[in-house]
Amino acid sequence: MWRYYRFATIAAAFVLGLVAVYSVLTGNMQALLIVALLAVLEVSLSFDNALVNATYVGRLSSEWQQRFLRWGILIAVVGMRLLFPIAVVSLSGLISPLRVVVMAFTDPHAYANHLQHAHVPLVVFGGVYLLQIFLTFMLNAEEKEATWLKWLEKPLERIGEKSGKPALIVFAGASITVAVLSAAWSNHLTAVLIAGVSSIILYQTVSWIGGKFDEDEDGDAEDASNTGKALTNLTGKAAFFTFCYLELQDAMFSFDGVMGAFAFTLIVALIMAGLCIGALYVRSMTIHLVDTGALAEFPYLGNGAFWAIGALPFAMWFGFPDLVTGGISVFLIGAALLHSVYDKRRGVFDATGKVVEGVASGAANA
Repeated sequence: MWRYYRFATIAAAFVLGLVAVYSVLTGNMQALLIVALLAVLEVSLSFDNALVNATYVGRLSSEWQQRFLRWGILIAVVGMRLLFPIAVVSLSGLISPLRVVVMAFTDPHAYANHLQHAHVPLVVFGGVYLLQIFLTFMLNAEEKEATWLKWLEKPLERIGEKSGKPALIVFAGASITVAVLSAAWSNHLTAVLIAGVSSIILYQTVSWIGGKFDEDEDGDAEDASNTGKALTNLTGKAAFFTFCYLELQDAMFSFDGVMGAFAFTLIVALIMAGLCIGALYVRSMTIHLVDTGALAEFPYLGNGAFWAIGALPFAMWFGFPDLVTGGISVFLIGAALLHSVYDKRRGVFDATGKVVEGVASGAANA
């Protein structure tokens, strides 16, 4: 257990030590508590992220898995938690990046106000992207090891078999209508539409490039398309692209957490410290899940995580409190976990998590 969380624990101790020094120097004795709460919030809201990431990290070679854990965290923390919000404020307010950096550390109230102004199109962009990740999984029967909620998942699989990518785009386009309705009382309708369409274009472009890399790595594009199975132990260009895909996916998960952090404090350094600790543990958890084969041990666990991802965009768009959003994720993942245990005891799955032929799953009768 220690080997998976050693790096995160040592880094967390170092960060908390710096926060303790900051508390003494500034007299802000609540700083340590705020950072700890932000770390817990990040972990609780990102557990579904860890499960979903595990399905992709498991395809990487061990070397690239370590790069995802160590180098990827720099991108996640510095890039997403610091530089990205600064870029958003700079572009949305037509302010120079240097001025935004100064504002972030000297006038946090003004910085938070600027960031809040860009909140609606940001969460629409991230939400539509996450919804496409959810739909890609649900529409593709070969992507899943097991089918959990058959009364919901089987119809989606049939739609995917008949329509494939066009169905995904139609569903994603419909989600933009929901996002527009959620923003109808604001002045962000044009920005919402642009954000939603841009998100669809980005995801489809990334998926297309990823498919090309998979074919190159396999060395036989026709065989790869016939099997439809994800490649494993990726290295080279395919591993690099998967790494970039995971970082982009993590960024989409982070929108709501970064915005919600300002409810705890307006001090950017403390926000980065708390989210950094949480992100470290989430990534360590991802590697732990991959190495221990938890997704095979509990076959419905991945499905539950993807259903949580499917619910997250609507929670973001309609402004659900973090407690409610986290509760939905915990409920779905917990239900999938318990159902996995139940069906394994009934003999629905073998030791490797594969469905035993001739045995009907309890989910089939749900």
